[in-house]
Amino acid sequence: MQVYKDKGERTDAASWDDVEQATGEAVIHETTMVPMTKGEELEKIFVNMDSHALLEFRSKIKNPSADAIELANRKYYTSVYFHALFLYMITKNRGYQFALPGEGMSTSVTNYMKDVLNTDYPMLALNLEQADSELSVLA
Repeated sequence: MQVYKDKGERTDAASWDDVEQATGEAVIHETTMVPMTKGEELEKIFVNMDSHALLEFRSKIKNPSADAIELANRKYYTSVYFHALFLYMITKNRGYQFALPGEGMSTSVTNYMKDVLNTDYPMLALNLEQADSELSVLA
């Protein structure tokens, strides 16, 4: 689900406050995504459409028309959503468990996902996808 600081008139989206009420997780500009689970089941993936990662990605558009911005938004959303989904499924299906360095405590799959996907990973994925698109045009 797409998440905005202020969802405005969007009926198919959530606000940062909605996500915090549903998950207990605060959403800020540095947040890329927030997974919502029920037991072992992944219920929703909230993708922050007002994140620094998306704003930085869109700032690299040479001719920022409405269509180009919409395309960047869709690429970002699908990239983050599917990477989060794949990461969750692979991690759960393989039974991986994680411990934080120096703390000796295990962490949940959702915390691991947030840690990985709220870093520079989304920009790397988007830049690789963009480079791949540019190479296919040249071929």
